[in-house]
Amino acid sequence: MERQDFISEVAKIVSEHWRIEKNALYIADIPTKIREAKGIDYKEIIGDERLKAFALDTEGAESYKVVMHPRQKAKIGLVPYDVEFSFQEEPKNNGTKILHDISHNSRETTLSFLEIINKLPLQEKASIQIPVHIIAKLISKK
Repeated sequence: MERQDFISEVAKIVSEHWRIEKNALYIADIPTKIREAKGIDYKEIIGDERLKAFALDTEGAESYKVVMHPRQKAKIGLVPYDVEFSFQEEPKNNGTKILHDISHNSRETTLSFLEIINKLPLQEKASIQIPVHIIAKLISKK
């Protein structure tokens, strides 16, 4: 298989993946997809060139484009050239989002829960571990 044929095959695989998944084809999945489709090792075509470098060198209007996650360097994908796509940034979760989602009656719910725990036998109560700062946040009136 010639280099141009390989580019066309990758473009076909990317297009098919997009049609079905509506998502980028991760560059790490290309070797498996090529092996399944054509039964060849992609290194026979591109040699020692890294797959990312190959994709960046060959992307274009006739094939595909490379998309990269803004913060996760290993998250690299290919999409059809005419598709608008970008990886979504996952919000950092330092615990605050969870607290904002707790309903306004969390104080009463937490106190009721603690009352139920208090009714358990001493041995079972001893095995329960809830950090005090979590309880304090749950019963605060913020």
